Parts: sequence; structure tokens; C-alpha cells
Amino acid sequence: MQPKLLFLLEGAFWYFGIAKCLFDNLDCEINSIISCDPEQKKFFQNQKLIDFTNVWYYRDHVNVELSQEPNIEYLKNIENDLTINLWNIVYGDRYFYKFNEYYHFSYNQILLILEQQCKFIEEILDKSSPDFFIIHTTDSQFNRLLAEICKSRGITVLMQGPSRFGFRELIYEDCDKMTKILYPVSKHNEKINSKTLQNYFKSHDSSEYFEQYKKRIAKMSSLTSIFERLLKLIFVYSNKKYLTEYNLYGRTLGKLILVKPKLKLRKLYANYFLKKNISNKVNLNVPFIYFPLHVEPERAISFAAPYFTNQIEVITNIAKSLPIGVKLYVKDHPAASIFDPRKASFYKEIIKLQNVTLIPSSFDKDKIFEKCSMVITIAGTSGLEATFFNKPVITFTETLYSKLSHVEVVKNLEDLPLTIKKLWNKNVDTNELLDFVNCIDANSKKINIRSIASSFEIRFRYNILKEKDFLEAINENKKDLKKWVSWYTDEINRIKAIKENQT
Repeated sequence: MQPKLLFLLEGAFWYFGIAKCLFDNLDCEINSIISCDPEQKKFFQNQKLIDFTNVWYYRDHVNVELSQEPNIEYLKNIENDLTINLWNIVYGDRYFYKFNEYYHFSYNQILLILEQQCKFIEEILDKSSPDFFIIHTTDSQFNRLLAEICKSRGITVLMQGPSRFGFRELIYEDCDKMTKILYPVSKHNEKINSKTLQNYFKSHDSSEYFEQYKKRIAKMSSLTSIFERLLKLIFVYSNKKYLTEYNLYGRTLGKLILVKPKLKLRKLYANYFLKKNISNKVNLNVPFIYFPLHVEPERAISFAAPYFTNQIEVITNIAKSLPIGVKLYVKDHPAASIFDPRKASFYKEIIKLQNVTLIPSSFDKDKIFEKCSMVITIAGTSGLEATFFNKPVITFTETLYSKLSHVEVVKNLEDLPLTIKKLWNKNVDTNELLDFVNCIDANSKKINIRSIASSFEIRFRYNILKEKDFLEAINENKKDLKKWVSWYTDEINRIKAIKENQT
């Protein structure tokens, strides 16, 4: 019997490339939810690349401008059935929370959007009855809600997510709750041993992601590309029918003219402030704990650690918990230069803390790992990096690596001082780390997701969708997409066989 697949296509549409390759190589039924603007919708309605069994267009079913009262009882039932907190999901979305520079949604607007989305999702699942929901790492309120409702109905979620080793990806059921679909694995792998552990990690350094991503994005920085994007933005922001989705709602050409220069000036002033107030001379010969900042907004804290999203508060609480004679060194994320910058006031608050030192984002992180006594991170990969330098780690939520014995998860801030003292001289169990690395290596695939995503983004983010461009992008990423298709096919067939044996 053909497996029934459900895809969510949105953004730069690189998952359309995966769907196309699966359609060509797997005997399956493919259903799709597409979130796109009116011009893009014409492409999907006319395209011949994938013969979708069913297609739903998000904007046809969710209207931001409804003025009726939300059905609170319906939403309560959804919340109880899913055993989730809907407001938690709402606050994880950058457009509903503090990162929307263009519009502030009201209480009723948010609940009406939630109500429409839930009914839309239920309609889709009732009609298509999918066996598998294939999605990238959830990063918005809608796709998070969609994944949760699928799981509540017993639909297997195949969620691509990071393994925390650069260029290696895992397939999860939920990458925030760390539920994985793993093959059994032997603890002994001749490829990786205690002598090659650090070399293995360095060969999968996730910072390479950002360098490659910046190079691709740089292609969009030519005067011609900038001018083309500007024309597209002017066209979109001048046409209300393009601005009906909640992530674009409230944007106008006038606001664009006001907001974009404001963000640019914010960046210039923040950079000026950092240059004037942060020294490149960092004293590594004193006892210190290292705290790496997350970029903001970032789903790694918005969804994975929703009660620790205020990094100033987190840093302040760590500072209060330090033993006398120990300092906290705070360093910005290497990707901060790619995204809209923080305000200078953010850095000013850190500098005010007497036992905290803000160090340049360009400072060699390996030197920090070698000299620090411990790493504290909300949910970052730096916690895993630290293990390869024999350093204990504290996180504020469950992570892929938090089961390691030298890692402690602190969910009650009052426990932080004692946890720091408890871990101070804790060593990493090399055999345990070796088993962990072997398990991840056996269950993950080496695929450059950012390269695939940026390849599609360059072609489609500000352009008319064309079949030949999709085929060109698919061909450019043929090697990685082939791995994905093979991997998904194996997972689908394996899980399908397990379910059939259980019936």
C-alpha cells in the first residue's frame, strides 16, 4: 500500500525539491500545504513537476482581518487534547512576540488566527489521512502547531534537525523534546576512537555553516540584486493582497521606508559601541566561565527553552551565582553579523555587570574552551563543543547532549550556584563521549542543509517561480538531495514495516 506523505512548503521552497525527488523515486501519495503569495500560487497551480494528490493554500484558509470573537472553548479543547500550552507556541513566534518591527497583534487577533489554523489543520488531516508528515525544523507558530496536531493523531513526524555536528543532520520526531528515530548502533566504531575524537569534531565544526552561508548570501549583495529586491519589496508592500499572511501583516511601503533605515542605524551604532567599549585583549589566565550568546530571534531558545529567552536575565542570574574570584566571559554568536543586530543597549546591560566581561565575537573560541573552567549555555552547540575540551557544561533545557554525565540541566535558577560548585572539577568521561559520537555518526547524514536552503533562496525569495529554476536548483544540490531521498525512503519503509507487523 502506498505511504501517504504530507509536506509543508513555505519560504524559499527548498522542501519542494525534496518532495520532487521523493515523487520521482518513491511509490507514494504526496499531499501538500503551501504558504505563498498570490503570484507564487499561480506557479503551484500550473506546475507539472509533482502530481500532488491534494493541495491546500494557507492564505485561503486563514484571514488575519476577521473581526469576530474567538471561540475560546474550541481552543481549550485543542489545548487539552494536545496537552500543550498554546500561548507557549505563540510566544515562540517572532512575529507575535517582540521581534515584529511592523505590527503588534491584539489578544483577539492571535486567538482568531490560532482558531482558524487549528480548524484548517484538522480539515487537512481528516481529508488526507497522511502516514507521515515531512517538515524542516519547526520555526514558526503555525508549523509548530501543525507538527503537534499530527503527533496527537498518531501521524509519524519526520523532522529534519541538527545533530550539533556541522553538516550532519538527524531525523527527529521532535527535535526540541529530543525524541529521535534511531537505528540500533554498536558502541564500537573503528572510524572514531578516543584519539580521533577531537579531530572528528573539528572536521564537523558548525561555524563552517555560517561562512558558506555568508558566501552564498553575498551573491545577493551586488547592486543589480539589491535593486531587483528593492523593486520587489516596493511592489509587495504597495499591494495589500500580498500582505495578508500574519508574518507580513501590517507592513506598508511607508513603514518599510521608516523601519529599514532605523535597523541600519541600529546596526551602525551597535558596531560603533562595541568597537569603542570591547578590548581585543582578553585575559585568559583568570578563572572564568564561558557563556556564548544565542542570536535573536532564534528557535533554539524561542521553542526549545521558552522560559529562558531573556539573555540579559540569564547572564545576570549566572553572574549572581558565580563563586568569588570567578568571572563570566560572554561572547556574541558568529552568525550575529548575518542577521539584524541587537541594540547597543543590550551590550550596555552586559557591560554594567561587574563580574562579567564581554569579549569580541571574533575572538578564537578554541582558546576560550582551552582555558575556561566551565561552559554555561541556554541550549547552544557550544555545550557540546566544550565536551571535546574536557569541560563540564550547564544548560537550561534538554539538548541532544544533555544526557552526558558531565552535563547538568538547570530548570530552577535557585539551583544554579550549587550546580556550578558541583561541576567545577568534573571531568568528561571519554568512553561515554565516544559512545555518544558513534551513535550520532551512525544515525545522522552528512548533508549541507544551509547550502541547499540558500541555493533555493537566491533563486526564489525575490523572484517569480519557474519550473526551470526549480530544476536548476535541484540539479545543483543533486548529491545532497539524493541522500535525503534515500534516507527518507529508508525511514518510511522501516517505520511502515514496523506498523504493519504491529497490526
